[in-house]
Amino acid sequence: MPFPNAHFDLIVSNIGINNFADARAALRECRRVAKTGARLVLTTNAQGHFGALYALLDAILNGSGLEPARDALRREGEHRHSKHAIMNLLVDSRFSVSRRFEQSFRIRFVDGSTMLRHSLVKWYHRGRSSRR
Repeated sequence: MPFPNAHFDLIVSNIGINNFADARAALRECRRVAKTGARLVLTTNAQGHFGALYALLDAILNGSGLEPARDALRREGEHRHSKHAIMNLLVDSRFSVSRRFEQSFRIRFVDGSTMLRHSLVKWYHRGRSSRR
């Protein structure tokens, strides 16, 4: 990051940790630009998020003989860190964890077509396409 050492009091990362090829290096860089006593606030999806959806998609792809798509789906789920690994990354980067919140919610759709037209799905797909 183009910032001097110990520059920020607060660093916020929203779903960012999973989007870096080297999450450890990204967190080290956050530590570098953080002042002593700075806060790091992050949100992330740990391994297992959207588990039911991924399982359904995998079954559909398996039945359709689309093995390359199944492999891509598997990689999408596996690149995420476990809750334990996230905690270790933070501690290894010299951040102390003072609070941790876990929340989940359900999104239900009338049918698959409605799900694919949902703004959140479209936003996610645009973001994934731009990172390729």
